[in-house]
Amino acid sequence: MRLEIPKINMKSLTKQFMTITEKLLAMVPGGMKHYFGLKSWQRSCRNHAVKSRVRHAKRMARKGYRYKGGR
Repeated sequence: MRLEIPKINMKSLTKQFMTITEKLLAMVPGGMKHYFGLKSWQRSCRNHAVKSRVRHAKRMARKGYRYKGGR
């Protein structure tokens, strides 16, 4: 007995997947989408006045620039 595997239409499958993801994203509030779209080091300093300084300091932490890193 041999089973036949039906052909999969990738175009329609991707279209269905895209519509489902769009509907799911529509349920999530805008600010939350922005939050998840950021990297973790960007999240930590988004409310800071001088953002670049904090981001730079966090990346340089391993060299002892700030946050007691690199010791």
